[in-house]
Amino acid sequence: MQSLKKEREDAEQKLYLAIPLDIYKRFFKYPFIQTVLKRNQIPLLVYDTKKQEVARWIS
Repeated sequence: MQSLKKEREDAEQKLYLAIPLDIYKRFFKYPFIQTVLKRNQIPLLVYDTKKQEVARWIS
């Protein structure tokens, strides 16, 4: 019963794919990549490695 409860709690949390800002600017601009992200509903967390902060949340 506990594992079922834990599974349910975990399912309610949203998982983000963390990407460095420089990689996002170079790689994630391509239409194919954008299509894959949208079709698979992959949210992104883009972070700035120099400033050590989150640059964007993309749902």
